[in-house]
Amino acid sequence: MAFKVRGGVTTCVVGNCGFGAAPHTQAALMARAFHPHDELPEWSGYAGYFAHLDRQPPSVNIAVLVGHGTLRLEAMGGARRAPVAGELERMKSHVREGLDAGAVGLSTGLVYEPGRFAATEEIVELAALAAARARVAEGTYGLCIDCGEAIAEARLAANLTARRCTACQARHEKLYNDKA
Repeated sequence: MAFKVRGGVTTCVVGNCGFGAAPHTQAALMARAFHPHDELPEWSGYAGYFAHLDRQPPSVNIAVLVGHGTLRLEAMGGARRAPVAGELERMKSHVREGLDAGAVGLSTGLVYEPGRFAATEEIVELAALAAARARVAEGTYGLCIDCGEAIAEARLAANLTARRCTACQARHEKLYNDKA
């Protein structure tokens, strides 16, 4: 992180694009996609992740988002369908645990698996819970979108706003052709 400090960065937001720090088994699995030769240290839940940060503080401030993709992977594996009640409750339990531990909101990566299989209703329910429990004003909901899903994402953001459950911020957009 020293290169960030030299560049004037004082705070990093982690957990973007639905890639969260917990549950650990799924977080480690998802992290291997980007860092195949690295191993994450062990921790249990978001409380364990925050304890790890306290023991080994980074050189910048860290704001943590609960990653929807990691929660969905834990609750449903790679299922390409809406969650049943028990699976949605598992995801909600992890959202509650993350926010109670100190996370500032929820993130999704609806262009990545397994988040790409989530319906609007699933995201709205989790984002509403995040907004109700977040320790910052209105909570934070970050989304990662591609132009092919722009209409669906616009509806999602409008739905979230209409329900007044949370502030919505598009982190970045991706343009690609999945037919190639």
